[in-house]
Amino acid sequence: MSQHQKPEQPLPEDIGEPLPFPEPAGAAAEEAALDLPAHGEFPVALRRLHQRLNSPLELYKLHLKHYHMSPAQFRRRTSELHLPEEACQKYDAVVKRCAIFAEGALRPRRSHVSGLRASNVGDQVAS
Repeated sequence: MSQHQKPEQPLPEDIGEPLPFPEPAGAAAEEAALDLPAHGEFPVALRRLHQRLNSPLELYKLHLKHYHMSPAQFRRRTSELHLPEEACQKYDAVVKRCAIFAEGALRPRRSHVSGLRASNVGDQVAS
């Protein structure tokens, strides 16, 4: 028998009603619903990343590196990393202390439309 084959077991004649699974409570319920592994079951590299992102200094460096990334954008970009909620809350605190965000003077978005305009409808603009 190879490693990947399971031994065949005879099925019982009368299985009856399936037993209900107990509902987990609190954070365990959320992890079970999302099929997340327990914190100790993450790969080593991901655990190291979680430790690094618990530091306010590392979060500030990340904030600056990504051009003063907003908290919403941070959550979108790190959603697959299964970061603890504490890391997201610390990032929110870092953003609130940022001088650029405090002024509310973020640069306007770049225009996605070219600067050449036709003066009359139907005219073509040579580029």
